[in-house]
Amino acid sequence: MNDIVRYMSIYHSFNTEKIASQLKALSNPNRLRIFTELAANCTRGKACDLDSDGTRCCVGDLGEQVDVSQSTLSHHIKELRQSGLINVERQGQRIEVWANQEAVSGLADFFLHASSLCARGPDGAQCCAPDEPVMATLGTKTPQPV
Repeated sequence: MNDIVRYMSIYHSFNTEKIASQLKALSNPNRLRIFTELAANCTRGKACDLDSDGTRCCVGDLGEQVDVSQSTLSHHIKELRQSGLINVERQGQRIEVWANQEAVSGLADFFLHASSLCARGPDGAQCCAPDEPVMATLGTKTPQPV
């Protein structure tokens, strides 16, 4: 019983409201592509706001990279910014965006923790067969090679 409480209490260290908001923002395929494009410029443990190494992206360039119209891109950037996933800064006529490193790390930590809980139950016993993908255990079909 103590093990169950210990594993459940770890989730209290995550801000579930914030993570839910971020996951909701990422549930749109266009926003997911935009965020992925920006997060690809991040290195864990390193700030993403250093223009000298190209981690910032001009909104106009980003629209071309993800193939969405400017008005659609503006809406998606607003949603991503409000959820705390990206940062936005105006530089004269340019609007620059970059992934929020804390958000990238927070989501990564959340999923790593969730994955570790799936691999072993609260009692420490392994809940998935060693060769069995986690998704199969959850009832989701794993992609088959074409």
